[in-house]
Amino acid sequence: MRRAGWWVLALAALGAGCDDGGGSDGAGGSGGGTGPLAGDTYVAGLTHMGAAGALEVRLMEATPAPPELGDNTWQVAIVDAAGAPQAGCTVEPSPRMPAHGHGTNTPAVVRELGEGSYEITPLDLFMPGLWEVPLHLVCGDAEDEVLFAFWIEG
Repeated sequence: MRRAGWWVLALAALGAGCDDGGGSDGAGGSGGGTGPLAGDTYVAGLTHMGAAGALEVRLMEATPAPPELGDNTWQVAIVDAAGAPQAGCTVEPSPRMPAHGHGTNTPAVVRELGEGSYEITPLDLFMPGLWEVPLHLVCGDAEDEVLFAFWIEG
């Protein structure tokens, strides 16, 4: 009887440690968690300031919304620190799965739409899990990198 109790406790502890830490809420995000496994919760207009503080990116629209397994299309708007739209930028997306150490084999194409807006397609999020989508930006003399991250359901 004593051994049976030990196994029950061991299995309970093992089960408690199986959470992936993502806290996925089924909406393509983590519900606003923090830490290395937290992702963004998708809302149209989701905004992130670049690491250097020079440029800001607004995820105006994602198709599908929230981001899902397979090909995705994003429309983003880029502004400088003062809020001025940035035309003529070079935008280089590099989708990757940090837990797996790989990206995607399908390169995304970026098309300028005008007035600081850009379309990025396809973002091939081909397997479930946390996808980070860093956007390397060069707009005139300003260079920055913005990171979006979403939990993709299977």
